[in-house]
Amino acid sequence: MTYLRLKGSGKPETFRRAAERSCGYAIDVCGDKPLTTYTRKDANAFRDALVARGMAGSSITKLFGMGALRNQLLRTAVQKSATVAAG
Repeated sequence: MTYLRLKGSGKPETFRRAAERSCGYAIDVCGDKPLTTYTRKDANAFRDALVARGMAGSSITKLFGMGALRNQLLRTAVQKSATVAAG
């Protein structure tokens, strides 16, 4: 996992487990696909699934705050918004 390679050096084992668990949650909800294919709809479904699990708002924020996931979801949402606005 790229995120772990870039951010996980020297971090405790709990960091790796949390990152893998977070990615697993996203894959369970949105499917295992290339990062560039995730959409705003995927991000919303992921958020809704976490809420349905009873996850606290602060925990959801942490999951979306994970670098790779957050950056890709934001990048995809911005690109799609720009495409719709230009269309």
